[in-house]
Amino acid sequence: SQKSVSERTAMIPFVHDLLLPPEGSVLVLTTPASRKALQPVLETHCGSRVQLREAGVTIEGTTYDGPAIAALVSCHRRDHPGSVVTWLYAISPQAATTVARLLFFYGWNSFVVFQHGKPIARGEWEPSQARMEVLIDESVSDR
Repeated sequence: SQKSVSERTAMIPFVHDLLLPPEGSVLVLTTPASRKALQPVLETHCGSRVQLREAGVTIEGTTYDGPAIAALVSCHRRDHPGSVVTWLYAISPQAATTVARLLFFYGWNSFVVFQHGKPIARGEWEPSQARMEVLIDESVSDR
């Protein structure tokens, strides 16, 4: 019998000094109470694209505020190519609850911002690493 999504997926609450599992993709559920500890971990994998704030989240310069806001952000793990770390940052428990059942429908977008459980913004990150690799390859072949 097929296991349900909840049985197949490891969800871990965010605690200070978060240690991600040694490999694989991870889903981290978190709230503004943890944002100061979480921001540096997030920046390791996502760079400066996402700023967690007390009342909301800023993604690539656009701010989304209010208790109904939840953001689902996925970035490739710097330490494990091919694995993804996904953060669900919910401003209130209600915001988290309405989004939780949609997680696996939206999980592969780079980011989705929800308000009252409905997506109000989504986008893909620019593949900056791919561009850098091409530039490096071109400089090598010019020699």
